[in-house]
Amino acid sequence: MTTTNRPTRVITTKVGGHTVELHTYLTSREKTTIDKIIAAGTTLGTDNAVNADQQFNAGVLMDFVDGICSAVVAKVNGVAENAFDTLLDMESGVLDEIRGEAQKVYDASVPLEARSTKK
Repeated sequence: MTTTNRPTRVITTKVGGHTVELHTYLTSREKTTIDKIIAAGTTLGTDNAVNADQQFNAGVLMDFVDGICSAVVAKVNGVAENAFDTLLDMESGVLDEIRGEAQKVYDASVPLEARSTKK
């Protein structure tokens, strides 16, 4: 994704004790790129509404989550180069933990009124 000078926060993973530096927000470019991934797996109905009960392709969903992680992860164990790829080579629990943290950053970038909720 893109590298910009912006605030980060550091977490220490429960699995392996790795330090991971996370950006605290997504840039508009990153969010647009990530949203395009999920849009590619979305089908609009004839009324241009997304079917709330539709099933997403699991591969598209994984690309979406990995896109978020790639954008949010700034450094792993103090190293910025290939940070997301570094996570992919670690214990799977590390990536699972970071996916959860990265999802929080993405969720914060979506206005509450735009979030999908079933009624």
